[in-house]
Amino acid sequence: MEQQETKYILTADALTAILEQAAPYYAPIKEAARIGGVSEAMMRAAVNNRIDPIPHIEVGESRRRKKKLVRVASIRPWLDRQALGTIR
Repeated sequence: MEQQETKYILTADALTAILEQAAPYYAPIKEAARIGGVSEAMMRAAVNNRIDPIPHIEVGESRRRKKKLVRVASIRPWLDRQALGTIR
């Protein structure tokens, strides 16, 4: 007996959710910008925003060598919130 191949049609939101689950928890600004589909400058501004920054952590010992990592799961909701013009 021959097995049938199952095919799935995914919406963009479903695919994004699947990819976010497989993605690392945190990503450097450059990678976070790629994931979010925005420029690196916009992602850097989002991290440095004092009113409503995108969730991130700073890692590194010295002030000069600190690196900011963006929480991957928060990219989409943050961008959606910004698009709607709402702040927490």
